Amino acid sequence: MLARIQSLYLLLVVIFTGLNLQILPFWLFDLKSAENVEMAKHLVLVGITEFGTSSDVVVMVWGFNVFLLTAMMLAAIGIFLFSNRKIQVKLVSSSGIATLVTIALGVAASITFIDKMGQYEASGLPGIGFYLLLLCLVLQWLAVGAINKDDQVANAYKRL
Repeated sequence: MLARIQSLYLLLVVIFTGLNLQILPFWLFDLKSAENVEMAKHLVLVGITEFGTSSDVVVMVWGFNVFLLTAMMLAAIGIFLFSNRKIQVKLVSSSGIATLVTIALGVAASITFIDKMGQYEASGLPGIGFYLLLLCLVLQWLAVGAINKDDQVANAYKRL
């Protein structure tokens, strides 16, 4: 099962998406001119965390978490479906789409939060979680390629 390279790619996807859940920051915020010392601390957009008072930001953060968990679960299930390559390709492709939506929702929530905090001159930079999700997209693409290559080898042996 883990002898195939696509299983290693998918295992890395599961680990990297799991690290985005409450461990690594997706986006780092800095409030430059806050009167309150508490608000001047770095704010971090992390999975499974509600922040801000705006409902649209909270909805985007929950969407971020839902799609992040979906991407992680689809990749984890894809590891164990090595015998059925067609379903495995569909799951990994769906996981890639969920990862892409996760990145879009995280960036949208971060930009919306910065916009809502305009009175405090907020700024933000992508955190390590953002870059890990981009790496997950590459790993999912490599996994689909390896699955297709594995399928070609299996079909070549069937013809003999």
